[in-house]
Amino acid sequence: MKPNQQKNPLKRWLSLNWERPERSHNPDVRDFWVNLLDYPKDQVVTEDKAGGGYPDFKFLTDEKIPWVVGDLKKDDRYLTTETGRETLWTEKRKYVEGLTRYLVFLTANYLWVILPTGETIEGLEAPIDLSATNLDHLRETLYFLSHRQAKHSRQWEIFLTGEIAYSYLKLDDNTTLEQLKKDLRSSFAELNESSDRALKLLFAQYQDYHQQEAEIKRNLVGTGESQRRALIKLKNEFQLARSIFDEILPTFEEQYGREVNTNSNQQAKKKIQEAFISDSVAVLIARVLFLRLLEDLNLVKKRRLSNGGLKDWAEFVENLTGDASALVRLVGEDLGKIYQEPFARNLFDWLYQTHENINPPLQRLILRLNAYDFSGLSEEILGDIYQSFLPPAKRKQLGEFYTPASIVNWLLDQTVFSH
Repeated sequence: MKPNQQKNPLKRWLSLNWERPERSHNPDVRDFWVNLLDYPKDQVVTEDKAGGGYPDFKFLTDEKIPWVVGDLKKDDRYLTTETGRETLWTEKRKYVEGLTRYLVFLTANYLWVILPTGETIEGLEAPIDLSATNLDHLRETLYFLSHRQAKHSRQWEIFLTGEIAYSYLKLDDNTTLEQLKKDLRSSFAELNESSDRALKLLFAQYQDYHQQEAEIKRNLVGTGESQRRALIKLKNEFQLARSIFDEILPTFEEQYGREVNTNSNQQAKKKIQEAFISDSVAVLIARVLFLRLLEDLNLVKKRRLSNGGLKDWAEFVENLTGDASALVRLVGEDLGKIYQEPFARNLFDWLYQTHENINPPLQRLILRLNAYDFSGLSEEILGDIYQSFLPPAKRKQLGEFYTPASIVNWLLDQTVFSH
């Protein structure tokens, strides 16, 4: 290999010998993208296992989310003919998930980028002839795929402009349904981790509150009015932490309808807190899912979480454009005038006040659900989706088990319906 080819990923790619099998070129694919678009090596992932069902390569965000997926073909005819391109899209559209922003197809001499809807990108309607361009021009053309553009904050910025397509993943086949379940499980895991972190921070604040309370009582002995004012100010400062650990969690513990079989009181409290966090996250996801359902069923006058709805939000507010928790809360309060039960205040609303922790994963949940079309969702499928939030291992740990629909129907036939 010539030295300039090693430094120039485009020249190196064009110099490859394509007599070997496609999968043997995975290291070349990784090096090409890493050096062309400035990705860390661990954020360009190739599929090295035999068999199909997975994209040949993925570009990961810093959160390890595959925002670009792609496929490699040795034969240029896949990209130089309309039939070849249609075949690629038909075969590879199954790789599209809620956070997929682009599909990239690569051959020995051509490169083609399309949107997750299957539509072409303005200015890139035809595949790029790699032998007819140079490195600088290629980098400039594909800058929108670069590592810098992969950042979540950048994707949210674009979403706020209303420039991202919506409701293009139809829930009319098992593949797309499984993708939705996978997306929901990913969001559940992210929100659960963030909520756990938020609760730990609030507990540290709660301990700090009691420390400061003791100091005030100790240092302001005999100065009744000063002590009273200082304690009121302190209570207001730590209002959320006090509310959770003095009222909300004890109430949840009383209402916790599952037996907590542990060897110690400490283990029991830990299990209750885990259930509290999981239930809080499940309620939040269910509300966002319900809001998207209302939008796609045309049961609301305007969209809030898809199709430019956030563009209206960004024009209305000045400093809350990144506060997804405020958006979901306010939309819920508005639509709660009509749909009262899903948005009624409950023990789990504390999450809205932890926006600094939950905003990034909540934004990703909104972005994920933006991609799906919920208009054809049946009641049975919706129930199946809801049950998929909590991973099986977590359900077992918390003692949450769902009764299959077939058993429910049999029980009803034998009891209620038979009378």
